[in-house]
Amino acid sequence: NFIINKEVSYYADIMNISAIALNELSKKYTSLTAGELIRNRVIDEIKKMIYSTTLSDKEIAFAVGFTDPGYFSRFFKKYTNYTLTEYRQLLEKKVH
Repeated sequence: NFIINKEVSYYADIMNISAIALNELSKKYTSLTAGELIRNRVIDEIKKMIYSTTLSDKEIAFAVGFTDPGYFSRFFKKYTNYTLTEYRQLLEKKVH
């Protein structure tokens, strides 16, 4: 459900615990907060789509649940330190 629901509170509600409790458990067992785990899963999916499809950045944004392609680009840059174009170029260098 990470494509539709990116909020910690959603997953906490499903487990019938508070978001704070979910974060504490997550941090205890993974050393990452639940929010970080969700973001990492989203980033992994984006990277996989960049690598394995010919979808445009906008199409990938919509496929992973973003409605604003600009925000999607900023999100990716913030958590990878690469723009989508830079990441595509990095992949091309690794492949060739």
